[in-house]
Amino acid sequence: MHRYLVAGFVAAMVALGTPCLSAAPLADAPRTATAAPGDVRVLGALGLFGEWDHNAGAELSLLTSVRYGFLEGGLLAEHGGALWDGSYGLIGGAFGPVYQAAGGFRLELLGVVGVSSYSGMGCGLFCEDGGASATLPWVGARLGTTYVFSRHRSQHFEIGGALTVGSDAERKSVTYTTTNTDLLDSNTHTESDTARLGGSRITLEFVFGFVFDLSE
Repeated sequence: MHRYLVAGFVAAMVALGTPCLSAAPLADAPRTATAAPGDVRVLGALGLFGEWDHNAGAELSLLTSVRYGFLEGGLLAEHGGALWDGSYGLIGGAFGPVYQAAGGFRLELLGVVGVSSYSGMGCGLFCEDGGASATLPWVGARLGTTYVFSRHRSQHFEIGGALTVGSDAERKSVTYTTTNTDLLDSNTHTESDTARLGGSRITLEFVFGFVFDLSE
């Protein structure tokens, strides 16, 4: 008789417990990482530039931007020095589409509109002072691909590359003078000439910086 009571008790407990087990919530599924809806970034860059007239040299730039969804806008500043002929500076607004993957990959294509300034053009290797200067409107595009680390945090380190191609919207002829000292007689010589400033330029950069996520 005793064993029948024990068997009946066990059967009743199983019967009562079965609905509870079936109603128990399933374990939470692993959370899928998602990209923040927006971010603020500050990127520095070092690279090389080349111009269609065969002038070339080293350059550096700074991009500060804000992304919201699939759009990004900001300010780009760039400065470069030719190996043997003057320097240039660029400042402009940047705007365009961007894709930020949850895993960290980022791809952007930004249009850039601004002004490009030239100084010391025509002042070559042995030139001490002078050269042509001008400020011209500039338009171009910047293609960047980077990787954003530590996506589980709200501040990230970013590293990658960028390619910028653009051109001055106009050309300008400038008359200028240069000053140099003769190596043989130590006399100072001044020469005048005319240069046509403005052209197309391409830059290839290694970029690095920080990204700060914007909360929803």
